[in-house]
Amino acid sequence: MTDPLDGPVVAAVLHRLHDDRLIGPEALRHGAAQLDAPPEPAAWAVFVDRLLLFLGAALVLAGAVYFFAYNWDALGRFLQMGMLLVAIVAAAAAAWGRLDRPVGQALLLGATVLVGPLLGVFGTTYQTGADPYGLFLAWSALTLAWAVIARLPALWILQVVLWNVSLLLYWEQVVADSFFERGVTPYLLAASINGAAWLVWEGGRRAGAAWMAGRWAPRTLLLGALVPIVSTTCVWILDDLDTDYALGPALLLVVLVAAYAVGRWLLLDRGLLAMAATALIVVTSTVLGKVAMEIADDAGDSFLMVFLFAVCGLTVAAKVAAASWWLTHLQPVGDTQEAA
Repeated sequence: MTDPLDGPVVAAVLHRLHDDRLIGPEALRHGAAQLDAPPEPAAWAVFVDRLLLFLGAALVLAGAVYFFAYNWDALGRFLQMGMLLVAIVAAAAAAWGRLDRPVGQALLLGATVLVGPLLGVFGTTYQTGADPYGLFLAWSALTLAWAVIARLPALWILQVVLWNVSLLLYWEQVVADSFFERGVTPYLLAASINGAAWLVWEGGRRAGAAWMAGRWAPRTLLLGALVPIVSTTCVWILDDLDTDYALGPALLLVVLVAAYAVGRWLLLDRGLLAMAATALIVVTSTVLGKVAMEIADDAGDSFLMVFLFAVCGLTVAAKVAAASWWLTHLQPVGDTQEAA
């Protein structure tokens, strides 16, 4: 069995140690007080330092893109590509040997992002005739090695975003005739990509990959899988169970089962469980709202409509309260640890 002291210090762990008689009531109260205490000034300084670092990097990247857009006619093609190439090489070289520090990670992320504008400038200058989805695929292919070597979660999230954009653009430009004729299939495919990436991430973490231990990346990937299939499921409900959207509820069921299995049994992750609970609340509330609208329309009574929607609001509040109570009272199962 895993030593409970090896897991992160969270309230549920303290209560479990108390229930197992490993700590006394006084230690439990002291630990709870420490968890509720505000961060130390040093912790705030680190947080502000990293926040300003990545905000500054984002502003510099945005400034580079707008600089080329504003001065497009004044810059020659060699100057345009040369400046971007110099910036990419300089950022990648400065990041070398510093990938274990936030500044190195920000530099490499910046170099990865600047590859996209470079490809855009190249395609616009030489009129290659390539479709936009090809630019994003090339962007992903050219920067994939950096993501593999650096093993930075932010770079892998960017890779998944590029895959999603490439898929949606490909479907619009090659498969469908226009944006409005894309249908629901590309969104479900994007959700499948995000869900598969999430499961691969969880597998890598379980296999012992230290750089995959953080929880923000898998939670982001699960969110990317849930949003399109929850939206599709809600449309399926509101559109009288149209078979064109029927795959959405099936995928939603699969993802919810996987989220519960991972977030409850493999690793107690309240973030994953909270997203799954939110998806259930949204879908069930959509069903309730549709039924209320149909009853009110059939009755033709405005007072009944107001009453039914008040009941719907109270029901949603009750479901949120129940989910919150459930999440806060969860305890690790067996030898599972709790995620921070």
